[in-house]
Amino acid sequence: MLLDNSADPSIKDNKTKTPYDVTTSQEVHDVFRRFAGENMEMWNWPACHISPLSDEIEQAKAKKKAEQAKKKKKNAQAKKEKQKEEKAILLKEEEAKAAALAAAKEAEEIKKQHINKLKSMSDRERRAFAAEQRILASSGGTIKCALCQ
Repeated sequence: MLLDNSADPSIKDNKTKTPYDVTTSQEVHDVFRRFAGENMEMWNWPACHISPLSDEIEQAKAKKKAEQAKKKKKNAQAKKEKQKEEKAILLKEEEAKAAALAAAKEAEEIKKQHINKLKSMSDRERRAFAAEQRILASSGGTIKCALCQ
């Protein structure tokens, strides 16, 4: 409004700052720049520290902002997908660990059963079992545990 009434935007305060320099609001900066773009000959805008803003510049700025938003959204989506994949990999690893743990527990249980069966065998049965295992090993046969017979 002041600019419409020919207020001089090049007047400086005691710290040599123009009204454009003093303002912190982006909206006010844009008002100054739009006015400068519409009224190029009215003032010496570089002396006021104002770079004119035309419609083309604003459209380019809006387009760039839209592209950045699109890129940001795409990056967020890619990050979300990556996290999902990492979560799936961790889940598979946990399942593999659980399966390995279950297999180890099962092997331990079989070993305990084998030891218990060997303990329950008489001395004569243990010797016969050992002899059978030696014969099978020397003939290339499959060695079986005491539980599998």
